[in-house]
Amino acid sequence: MSESEFDDAYGRSTPLPSEPRRAYTLPAVWLHWLTAILVMATLPVAWIMSSLPDNDPRADTYFTIHKSLGVTIFVLVVLRLLWRAIKPAPDLPHDIPPWQALAARINHWLLYAILLVMALSGYLLTVAAGYPLSYFGLFDVPGFGKYETLANVADTLHVLGRFLVYLFVAVHILAAIWHVAVRRDGTLNRILPPQR
Repeated sequence: MSESEFDDAYGRSTPLPSEPRRAYTLPAVWLHWLTAILVMATLPVAWIMSSLPDNDPRADTYFTIHKSLGVTIFVLVVLRLLWRAIKPAPDLPHDIPPWQALAARINHWLLYAILLVMALSGYLLTVAAGYPLSYFGLFDVPGFGKYETLANVADTLHVLGRFLVYLFVAVHILAAIWHVAVRRDGTLNRILPPQR
């Protein structure tokens, strides 16, 4: 038995709570953190742009940044899902109760889903309303003809979907804090960038 293990009440060799449990591949780690950073960045941008009056000259800049971040998040989530299909997510530590493991999996997939829905609805409410979608001022994302009904549906989805983003992100962050501060089981270490 190694120094990083101990015998539990049944004589089984069990990893110590402080033992790192890194199992995600490096591409998965970086895709996770890039997505997380951009999601946390796009929220305040959305709050600021929503508070500006229509004639505010800063509005266009904030809208461009918000939409560009949304396009980037969409691409990152698609890449994450493709990578996950190639390299499935590692199993959670064996000492995590089944219901918690199931809750974690459900929350992960709901996060993927709502981020895709928000990105797609943001794209549709823009182009279907006849507006250009500039990617950080570098180029315009291709669109299609104006469809007012589709734009209205997409707008409703986007407005309501933000509350699900708040919920799923909050649950994800609180679960991470719980693993670090309460269980101290090294679960977070699996998704942290490599330490030098």
